[in-house]
Amino acid sequence: MVSLRWLSSGFFRQASYASFTAWVMTGLALLGLHAALAWLSGEFEYTRPLAEKPVLTLVALQLAAGLVFLLAIFRNKFTHPEGKRIFTWMIGVGIALRALTIFSTPMLETDFYRYMWDGAVLANGMNPYQYSPNQAEQAADSVPAPLATLAGESDEVVRRINHADLRTIYPPVAQIFFSVAYFVKPWSLFAWRFVLAFFDAANLILVLLVLRDLKLSCGLAAIYWWNPLVIREVFNAAHMDVMALPLVMLAVMLGARNRYNAAGLILAGAVGIKLWPVVLLPVVLSPLRNNPRRLVPAVCLFAATCSLLLLPVYFSGLDQGSGFIAYGQTWEMNDALFMLLLWTTELFGRVLAWDEAVIQLVARVIAAAAIVSWAAWLSIGTPRDQSDLWELSLLAVAGVFLLSPTQFPWYYLWMAPLVAIRPRVSLLLLSALLSLYYLRFHFKATDSVAVFDYYIVWLEYIPVWLMLLREGLKPRIACPLPGQEKSGGNKMRIF
Repeated sequence: MVSLRWLSSGFFRQASYASFTAWVMTGLALLGLHAALAWLSGEFEYTRPLAEKPVLTLVALQLAAGLVFLLAIFRNKFTHPEGKRIFTWMIGVGIALRALTIFSTPMLETDFYRYMWDGAVLANGMNPYQYSPNQAEQAADSVPAPLATLAGESDEVVRRINHADLRTIYPPVAQIFFSVAYFVKPWSLFAWRFVLAFFDAANLILVLLVLRDLKLSCGLAAIYWWNPLVIREVFNAAHMDVMALPLVMLAVMLGARNRYNAAGLILAGAVGIKLWPVVLLPVVLSPLRNNPRRLVPAVCLFAATCSLLLLPVYFSGLDQGSGFIAYGQTWEMNDALFMLLLWTTELFGRVLAWDEAVIQLVARVIAAAAIVSWAAWLSIGTPRDQSDLWELSLLAVAGVFLLSPTQFPWYYLWMAPLVAIRPRVSLLLLSALLSLYYLRFHFKATDSVAVFDYYIVWLEYIPVWLMLLREGLKPRIACPLPGQEKSGGNKMRIF
């Protein structure tokens, strides 16, 4: 357990993030903005036409919250003997932000309807990978009668699922937790948010434990706990991506303790929730690259566990009706680097007379190869200490996000706890700018979505790329958090 005795000890003295007053002011500002967002959410009822929803106001409030968050991180100071008070305030504000949001109306997101449906199907003893929601709702002859009955019992849930013509894309371990929410209360968004709150709290505890191990200020946990993007995407939009993070954190922690078989096993469990954690395997096992006697068993254990967990997906069929195949072949949203790659591939494709499917395939293969190469490159050097391992893990996940054809704001959750441990200005800035994605709904309502897809989207990423370039060209020039420039001991730097 993370004890208050530790939190109020000399651990606080290693960071000096300005006065208690500064924390109070920024915390109150975030609370006010999230209260406004919770009130505004009532204007986003599902049945209300998109053109009547106050999308611009939503984006403005989210950007303001992102700005206050950045100010809190870069301007606040954490000084002894006020450490216990500041820690209590930080935790209390984070809880209050979640309490303000957990009863709000979901704004512009509907993925949770799929989670509810999948959980209900599994909880009633049926295979969520076998039939699409459309098939269940239409009660086709091939659909079992209990599944058709369940669709009728779901009220509006089954009719509000996006991409309802596709079978589910979510791996089996995630399905277990979907069903837990159903057992808590069938078809309840609050029950689902309650499940998410458990994982969210676990993330905070694990971040605090890692910060203790690295002898860093627990104030850095505010980077996760106060992040407006985390609060919106978990507690308002109810996205499931937060569920994989505790297992990812545990896997890296075990790797840092040289428990590589256990790390591989836990990481496989994370892959059973969402596939992206596979990219961390080379990084976590990098110290074993010259030790095949330990490397091979760890890799085999990881591969065998992943294969076992994903068997239900394989046996249900990977055809054009599978969400996994559709996602891998065609989905593209809020991307920038991949869009440049796709444009380049199209130029060559026209010369070689490729059709659109081949162009998409080639671009995606190149992007996947780039991600694999990035993870392999990061794993070449042996981490000098635990801090290096967390840094490399963050960079691996950031590479997946920035090279992906789909860069939804909730995918930033993959990095959120890692950024709290190894902060980078570029990735903190990204968390604030990703709120611009919701402008797409404004342009969609006016039949001008291309304005966002080909123009506005660059506002999200160009500042981030410029900062990443600076960090890459001058990796040893520190941009420390205020109050840390002269601190001794294990310095925390934002490169």
